[in-house]
Amino acid sequence: MSREATPGQVITFYSYKGGTGRSMALANVACLLARRGAGDYRVLVVDWDLEAPGLHRYFSSTSLHASGEGVIDLFARLEEETRPLVKTAEAERDEAIERLLDRVTLDPYVRSTEVDAVDLMPAGRFDTRYETQVNTFQWEALYKRVPSLIRMLAERFARRYRYTLIDSRTGLTDISGICTMLLPEKLVVVFTPNEQSLSGVMDFVDRATSYRRQANDLRPLVVYPLPSRIENTEPTQREYWRFGEPPPGFQGYQSRFQDVLKRAYDLPRCDLHKYFDEVQLQHAPTYAYGEKVAVRLERAGDVLSLSKSYERFTDWLTRKTAPWEDESAVGRVSAETHRQAELGQLAEDTYARLAESDRIAVRRLLLQLVEVRGSRETVDYARRRVELRDLDETARSLIPGLATVGLVTESVNKESGTASIELADAALIPGWARLRAWLTEEQDFLLWRQRLHLSMEDWERQKGAVPVLTSDQLEEARKWRAERGAELARAEVLFIDLSVTQARRRRWRIWLALGGAGVLAAALLSWYIAALGTSVARAQIATMKSDLRNLVTAQEAYFADSAKYSPSIALLQGATIRYTSSEGVSVSLLYGQDDAWAAKAVHAALPGKSCVIWVGDAPRRPKPNTDREHRVAVNEGEPTCDSP
Repeated sequence: MSREATPGQVITFYSYKGGTGRSMALANVACLLARRGAGDYRVLVVDWDLEAPGLHRYFSSTSLHASGEGVIDLFARLEEETRPLVKTAEAERDEAIERLLDRVTLDPYVRSTEVDAVDLMPAGRFDTRYETQVNTFQWEALYKRVPSLIRMLAERFARRYRYTLIDSRTGLTDISGICTMLLPEKLVVVFTPNEQSLSGVMDFVDRATSYRRQANDLRPLVVYPLPSRIENTEPTQREYWRFGEPPPGFQGYQSRFQDVLKRAYDLPRCDLHKYFDEVQLQHAPTYAYGEKVAVRLERAGDVLSLSKSYERFTDWLTRKTAPWEDESAVGRVSAETHRQAELGQLAEDTYARLAESDRIAVRRLLLQLVEVRGSRETVDYARRRVELRDLDETARSLIPGLATVGLVTESVNKESGTASIELADAALIPGWARLRAWLTEEQDFLLWRQRLHLSMEDWERQKGAVPVLTSDQLEEARKWRAERGAELARAEVLFIDLSVTQARRRRWRIWLALGGAGVLAAALLSWYIAALGTSVARAQIATMKSDLRNLVTAQEAYFADSAKYSPSIALLQGATIRYTSSEGVSVSLLYGQDDAWAAKAVHAALPGKSCVIWVGDAPRRPKPNTDREHRVAVNEGEPTCDSP
């Protein structure tokens, strides 16, 4: 199965009540889209109405659905393979899901139909196990365990197909929530002119749009109302249910949808008059029997035909930014979305004219011009300014052409004279589907670069008084530099190099402070004290120093195993190098952090006296001092003690 060059759209068809013609509408739209593609792309239809499947009957003979797996079988496999991820950290979990979706492909669950360029994912294999599978599947539990799975699966649909049309279950259920709130970027709500259907749809649109706004999904969720089974032989009733009566009388469906969409998208006004003039599916008695697809049966061009009604709706669904007319409205989806679409088309046209080698360079350049914020679940993007000196020669050669068409803009800092570049308009990020796909693919790298920038800003703000990068951060930075060094800015590379240098110096200082292995140093020190016959007090001070040096050895061994220091002495007693203090000596940690710690040693025979030590890139707390003379431990890894 080939991949789509341009990421496609996922569109869900939903109805609150059955009997609206939802599945028939989806089938007709799918056939129209496939016909318009003329073989340039494929359309996928997904039967997610698991309790009452039937979408397959519009696309083939009974042989198509007599065997083969589908939606419920795919999710049974995904549910089983994601069970080990229940306690996995977020970043690792999403990486595991990516690998899982690479392995568990869509191919076994998708089959071609008798309609050219239309593929079908049926509800499942309709055998004796099907009903039990559907009734016992825990959708909510799966979502709570791997919340990003549904979004990442939607991305797989969009990579494979230009259009993925999902037939959702009716009502308010876990399945309908997944299909309408998590998967799509467009939501078609099919309704008939009666109060049950209308009220249910209105409430559901409120829920779906509200959830999507709070979810910080980069994709907008655009709602397209689709009135169905309209009886043209009853013009009075048709107008009554559409327009209603003057306030405070009955409110028709047009004004109801205007109110709910105005509220959902924060529009100053919402006018659906032109939309509903063109979009209504009339009742055609012949299609009440069997599973017929009007656009495959009726003569093209008949303005009064049902197929023409489907064509007009498909035009609005795929060629308009939204069902309302007011292009000046400011909301999440309105004039801003229109501008995003124009920029996206401009970028795609420009990209198509480039040579293959330049396309690779443009991808690398544009990813450098986007800043990622948040986490994998709350990711957000913004423009990022990059200095020209941080770009390679190939990237710099592309800038004049990109600037000419209005995709990037150059500027010069008046004080420093430094030239830089950034995206000309932030709307390009959500507007260009190809760029969104790149950002999704490169999310791990971009999130790491965000964390690196935060460390750089913290270090610069405190003028180097804080650590550069801790050991685990440095390990990750070195990995990304090895893999993507050509894409890093000069300041980023310098900061990583500074961290490497600092880490080497720290290890060297500790080794010098220990004079070699801690245990050997302790033995030599004990022999030296005994040979010289020093006083008991000096020997006791020396023992405390020795115990602190041994603590350094144990902590460094723990760090090597765990990529962080131990937060307690108790943990070191079961570590690779077990730590115990000498008789009469009590050692305690003053503080313990992942990248720094400090400790104090006291002797039972020396009340009021102590020795202190610290290790780390730089303590975040004041350097420790002794109890009696308040001597400060100046040098890392070197014990400081009160006088004997």
